[in-house]
Amino acid sequence: MIKIHLTNPKTGKKETFTQDYIKARYVRDGLKLNAEMTKEESDNLLVLEKGIDFIVTVMDNPKVTEDTILDGISNEEIWPLIGTVLRGVVYGQDEDESQEAGKQ
Repeated sequence: MIKIHLTNPKTGKKETFTQDYIKARYVRDGLKLNAEMTKEESDNLLVLEKGIDFIVTVMDNPKVTEDTILDGISNEEIWPLIGTVLRGVVYGQDEDESQEAGKQ
């Protein structure tokens, strides 16, 4: 299960989104993203955009969009969120094994 917490900028309240079913396709896509992230000369902007797109795809929820992630996560939370979702998809880590995404 993947769980993320996004702040609604209009209300200031955190909203929780979960995804119980992780397709094998997402594992493949996650491995590709991980390879891109670990390249020695990776482009941080490209990796950030691909990471956000990955989260949107995995969550498969019309309320989880590029905009809701960019507006609902702080600068300190975005990279840990991408890493946590990536580990959750690729390695099947849940909240007990990995830091809960976006929760502070």
